[in-house]
Amino acid sequence: MRTEMSQNYELAVQKPKSFAVVASDGMMGMMAGSLAVSNGEMYWTYMPMMRAYTEEAAPDSLEQLATSPSFQMAAGGNPIGIQALLAPDPYTAVTKHLRSAEYIGLEKIEDVDHHRIRLLYGPKAEVMAGMGMMEGAGDISLPVDLWITANDKPLVRRMSPDMNAMMKAAAEHMEAHQPAGDDPNAPPRPDMRAMFTNMKMEQMYEFTDWQPDAEIPAERFVFTPPAGVKKVNSFMEAAQAMQNPNAQGSEVQGLEGQPAPEFDLALLDGEGRANLAQHRGKDVVILDFWATWCGPCVRGLPAVNQVASDYRDRGVVFYAVNQRETPEKIREFLENRENLAGLTVALDTDKAVGTAYLVRGIPTTVIIDKEGVVRQVHVGYMPGVENQLRKELDELLAAAPEQE
Repeated sequence: MRTEMSQNYELAVQKPKSFAVVASDGMMGMMAGSLAVSNGEMYWTYMPMMRAYTEEAAPDSLEQLATSPSFQMAAGGNPIGIQALLAPDPYTAVTKHLRSAEYIGLEKIEDVDHHRIRLLYGPKAEVMAGMGMMEGAGDISLPVDLWITANDKPLVRRMSPDMNAMMKAAAEHMEAHQPAGDDPNAPPRPDMRAMFTNMKMEQMYEFTDWQPDAEIPAERFVFTPPAGVKKVNSFMEAAQAMQNPNAQGSEVQGLEGQPAPEFDLALLDGEGRANLAQHRGKDVVILDFWATWCGPCVRGLPAVNQVASDYRDRGVVFYAVNQRETPEKIREFLENRENLAGLTVALDTDKAVGTAYLVRGIPTTVIIDKEGVVRQVHVGYMPGVENQLRKELDELLAAAPEQE
């Protein structure tokens, strides 16, 4: 069986900070009209199918726009090439993690000559960001073919990453590390390796109608909400509420504005305990409910840990609340993971705290203010979640001045 899907975008950029991407037809019409727009001061994203939009202060750079959770939703993922186009130096962004380059030769696209070049990226290449590459999937290289116009104004015409090696590596990692469901003792998933071996994926990005020096009117970078649409904090939470108002996301988000349930848990390092009462009146507390077998948890935990580390001196405390796993299993997982250095793990061995916080799916991230009130709840992981967390912490800390 062969399935083809396409999505068309219109992109406008005026550096240093103005940006607009609008999805037109494609993806069976699901993304039509979705957009992400910034005038350098404000940043808007809009999804017509949800009748919802977000509005926030513009990030400090265009690069940050492309990694924000709202952009991921509005753009239907993270289209390869967007981050490079928005970088201060696109050439450096493209070549930063390049292992090798090979000139294939001249090829015609619509009767026009193009140079075809094959680029080979390493596993930590930025071009892989947002593709779901899991830690521990091996030293996998990503080939990317580029077609560039063969004239005195060379422009990228086509880009094609070879995703099959990445899919196979991800399947092997899932098969080896992730049980099916929330029970770490559950049987392994079906043979993901065999399934992905018989599946082929081809991605092709076409870049047309370049206008490098066009004058762009200022109104192109401003969004006016249509009548009847709702302003939301994030599309992830809006989607959960839209799909099922009684689903786990809505239930746990019902904690927002309520006193946080008390807890007292042993720490993995055996030194002290995780106790909410000891932070009341002093610290903002972040809880991230997770497990080693949970792929989204593994991808999101380093981001939450980094944000918490950056805000530690401002009175932010972070507990990674592990769900029902043994200390030995957790220590084995954390060994040699530099991006989780300094992680404070609390042991919720019977999932009592997870139950008190209405956790039904992981990761679930909870932000509790200095007075012990739940202010934010996020269910699931999306690339760029750290930007959302920073925004929420900044607002919370600004509203509650730091203690002397």
